[in-house]
Amino acid sequence: MLVFQLPAIPDARQIDAVVGILEETVGKAYPKGVQLFRGQIDGPHASSSDEIERLVRDHIPKGYVVTLHAPISPKKIIPACRLDCQESEAMVAENIDLAVRIGARSVIVHTGTSFYHPLAAGVPASEEKYRFQRMSPSALEAARSNVYHRVARIGHAAGDGVLVSIENDPLPIGAESVNDPTTAFLNPYLSTFSHLADFNDYLHAYTPPTVGVCFDTAHYLRTIETIRGEGRNPQPDTTAFFDIVRPSLDDVSLSPVVEMLLTTGRLYDIQIADSIGWSRGGRKPKSFSIAGGPHESELVRVTRMADAYCTTTSREIVLSLDVDEQDYIARPNQRVSLQFLVNSLQH
Repeated sequence: MLVFQLPAIPDARQIDAVVGILEETVGKAYPKGVQLFRGQIDGPHASSSDEIERLVRDHIPKGYVVTLHAPISPKKIIPACRLDCQESEAMVAENIDLAVRIGARSVIVHTGTSFYHPLAAGVPASEEKYRFQRMSPSALEAARSNVYHRVARIGHAAGDGVLVSIENDPLPIGAESVNDPTTAFLNPYLSTFSHLADFNDYLHAYTPPTVGVCFDTAHYLRTIETIRGEGRNPQPDTTAFFDIVRPSLDDVSLSPVVEMLLTTGRLYDIQIADSIGWSRGGRKPKSFSIAGGPHESELVRVTRMADAYCTTTSREIVLSLDVDEQDYIARPNQRVSLQFLVNSLQH
């Protein structure tokens, strides 16, 4: 069946809060679960494996589906969080081992492969860990095979104990506006429809069924906003920026992406939220509530597609509401969005 999850950092108050919201909102209509987000690898919410085991044992009800989101490093070059670096294999293996110990269904992993465009001004930094590489399109393409092969090795090493879901990233990352790409960096592998289709084909052909995709709808919607914004207002600097990924720029809505991923059975997780970030000049892209958002009908369609697939195939897809909040205890945005989606499946 379709499983409804809410995310939480490894913190007892947050976990208790999301369990309460799920019990109140979803009830017995659908299976429920918690996504444990480990945050930035060197961030303030980093928790030990022993602490996470204790939190799962003491605060997550039996029968809940647990997902473990591996640590990320979106603004620093930390090899353990980059699938183009060999060091990442040990980090992923450690999280797979933890997932097995806590009885988690899957581990979500970012590729972490961020680069500056060769013409980008970049961000001045005194420390090497903040200096992303400037790579040409040919160099990026050559690096793609390394990422794919590492994903395959991770999948074979994982065995049958836990699923590994590779998450798509937004395009661009780090710029305050689509009109200033010289400050942006990007993940050239899992952003657009073509990226995801190519990766999905590779998974189907070369990796065991333990490896699949975590599709983040807000990340993908930001990519679409970026593509559409560049098309409406092309400037010399934006044109140069987009040349690095132009062969794979597609203005494709959410439903075809989900349909494509469902075809090969490799869609394991969906992080669902709306986005009104880049296209409206926001200083930071945010993931917004689903009900009343600009992509409400499309997100309901995606949810119904996943639910129908689970019913028809007797397989499981986990849907986590990755909606931003200011209050991560009361979670008004996630509460309303969750209720809205559950109701949309019952009417």
